[in-house]
Amino acid sequence: MKKGLIVWSIAVLTLLDRRMEEGISRYCTCTSEMLENVNCVLFTDYDDYDCDGSYETFVLLGRSHESTYGDILYEGQLWFVGSGGCERMQSYGWYRQIPGQMKLGEHRKYLYLHTDFCVTATISELWTVEGGKAVESAFSGLNCVTYRGGDEFELTADGYDQCYEIEDDLFSGHTWKPYFFHYVEEEDGIEPYEGKLISEEELADLCGQDLAAEIEAEGYELGEIICWGNRIVTVNYSRPVEIDGEIVAISYENIIWDCDAEDYWRKEERHVTSWKDAGEGGSYHLGYYDIHDGKPCL
Repeated sequence: MKKGLIVWSIAVLTLLDRRMEEGISRYCTCTSEMLENVNCVLFTDYDDYDCDGSYETFVLLGRSHESTYGDILYEGQLWFVGSGGCERMQSYGWYRQIPGQMKLGEHRKYLYLHTDFCVTATISELWTVEGGKAVESAFSGLNCVTYRGGDEFELTADGYDQCYEIEDDLFSGHTWKPYFFHYVEEEDGIEPYEGKLISEEELADLCGQDLAAEIEAEGYELGEIICWGNRIVTVNYSRPVEIDGEIVAISYENIIWDCDAEDYWRKEERHVTSWKDAGEGGSYHLGYYDIHDGKPCL
């Protein structure tokens, strides 16, 4: 197996050598290290990630195995081969799914991998190339990337914000909420869609129905209504949880509405039948993914 890997590695590096007109000898030490304790090429992608005319290669070397739940997990080392040589990335190393690729705009490509870092949520690494070097996005290692084509994708944020238990003064209930991102050509980067608070009247105009009135008619309390830059609206609301006539908890819910589709967001895919099952649980927050000093403010 290692002999085959050596042949493959030399082939990749030779291909890069032809494109970059550089000698292959400086890769020898790197190739040897890449092959140590490795039995499989799990993934490789050769492309011009930043459209500067130079091609790069991302390589994941390692092994796969079946988990106790019967699915396949991958253990590996992520490497980057570019004009300056090859380098081992500081990646997590354990993955549930490989690879994911996003072609954003005309000049940018990203690679993402779903890690096995957390049992109850998926955390994605997100990589691209800038100035001939592999760069990990500021939004990498936070939540799960879901790419649906074009210049947009989602990060699914998870948290325990479904239910506030009054007696114990704590929140419980795991939720997974999609937040919406897009590629900005002028900035050559990805950004979350900004949101703004809107009124009940504005919500009714956008939806063509008075969702706020329907929520309040059920005895529920309306929360913040946010219209995001991609014309997705999220409506927060809460309802009391009673046991033997006593309110013991507050359940937090939301509705996700797509103004362009003029219907609940991904209604068929998510099997939505009414506003009561049109959300993902918990509450949406403005500025959830704001970046400060290079780090998200979660």
